[in-house]
Amino acid sequence: MSIKTLCSKRNILITKRLKRAFAAVGLDSFDYCVFSPVLPRDDYFDLLSLADIYLDTFDWAGGNTTLDAIACHLPIVTCPGEFMRGRHSYGFLQAIAVRQTIADDTFQYIQIAVRLAVDIDWRYSVREALKLSSNVLFDNPTATQNLEAFIKQAISARN
Repeated sequence: MSIKTLCSKRNILITKRLKRAFAAVGLDSFDYCVFSPVLPRDDYFDLLSLADIYLDTFDWAGGNTTLDAIACHLPIVTCPGEFMRGRHSYGFLQAIAVRQTIADDTFQYIQIAVRLAVDIDWRYSVREALKLSSNVLFDNPTATQNLEAFIKQAISARN
């Protein structure tokens, strides 16, 4: 089975699940959810800049997509999972000290997402916090310096 077929089947399942979930509260998921094909990089960032909220997935958190959202100052709602694969967004937000959108559980995740959706002032303040602190991730040479030191130490230990 091709990747394209797998992705198509996955989208059908997600679409059905969203439709049921929205219908349970009297809403039509097609009024609120949009599925996009893979976009060229500039178009992707244009799309992120139009969004109000980035909802991180449970148990397999964003890595590059979260960094992209932070670069666009897009508020991220996350709930860290048990394993590293579900803690990337949490780690990024902790590193830049933007913790107000980190949930402890599913209920709080929903509360944060709803508040970001309806409280424009709070959403703006989260955007500003991301804008002011994103340099900690993007303009910080510490990780590269630590890797360099490790490689030098490993080479020295071999000689």
